[in-house]
Amino acid sequence: MNNPTLFRYGGIAAILSAILSVAFPVFFLSGYEFLATVSFIIASLLSLVVLVPLYLDLQTDFQQLSLTALILLVGTSILGLFFDDPVAAPIIWGLLSVGTGLGYALFGWLQYRSSHYPNGMGLVAVITGILIVLSGILVMAGVNPDTIAGPIILMITVTLVIWLGWLGWYYLKGRSANPQLA
Repeated sequence: MNNPTLFRYGGIAAILSAILSVAFPVFFLSGYEFLATVSFIIASLLSLVVLVPLYLDLQTDFQQLSLTALILLVGTSILGLFFDDPVAAPIIWGLLSVGTGLGYALFGWLQYRSSHYPNGMGLVAVITGILIVLSGILVMAGVNPDTIAGPIILMITVTLVIWLGWLGWYYLKGRSANPQLA
């Protein structure tokens, strides 16, 4: 799929989602819960827009795996809008986190294996996915989310923002035919 407009929209959505992903913890930690919630919802919805060109680009080489990653991320993102409190529903939140993490890790692995994306971009998505899976497992294991929230959310936020920003920039500048320096 080589539709420049679709990739441009995906790039804009990725950069806006990255900005809002930074705004969410800042608002939350500052006590502005309403703004944190709004930034989380908008960032989640924008991330769905980012997934469309990513899926369409990767599905030519990895049809079933890219569809699996898309279903995991779309499903868990939508459900995550309704179950965002790890204290109230730790098992549900943990399972959604594991599904989200697996989706990011799978998309990252496919990016890494694809000749359309820089290898580093895929590795950042894999690391983001692993961190999200880890947070879900820890919450399901009964670890108090407040004790892991700071370090893991910070690492997830940093890696997610790097991936979204890189992907957005990559889509906006126009994808090169072979970005890997083999």
